[in-house]
Amino acid sequence: MDGKANANPLMVFLTCQQIEKTCSSVYREFARLYSQDAQARALFLQLAAEEEEHAAQFELLYSINIVSPVTVLVELSYAGSALRAMENCLEQVKAARRLPLQEALRLSVKAEEQLQVFHARLAAEVRNEEWHALLAELQDADLDHAKKLIDFQRLRGLAP
Repeated sequence: MDGKANANPLMVFLTCQQIEKTCSSVYREFARLYSQDAQARALFLQLAAEEEEHAAQFELLYSINIVSPVTVLVELSYAGSALRAMENCLEQVKAARRLPLQEALRLSVKAEEQLQVFHARLAAEVRNEEWHALLAELQDADLDHAKKLIDFQRLRGLAP
């Protein structure tokens, strides 16, 4: 078992839900910062809504787990580290009165890449096909978000 102890799946998935909600908050803060830029605001609000959908998916995983416990071989501290990184990003964004759009896009791409790695690791550690499939979908969504952000950078002539 690779020397890992089974983590409490409920705690892991509640932490994952909080990560997605925090990511949504980051995007909502960016939408607020760029409220005068209709395209940037629309992009950030779209991404925020999609992150809320991801949080709802983790809530579903949580409710399914109550009925049918699943083995998760990921360390809770890894999920906690991912949450702290997202919370730090949110605090950084909230503290910024002005932030160049290029920097906001860079931070967003970096966050999506980190989430994709996190979801991939979690998917590899879950011992349930349905959960694995859902986590794979989230990985795809993370990659799609990064692509949308990079495409927007290019549209605006900002170096990715």
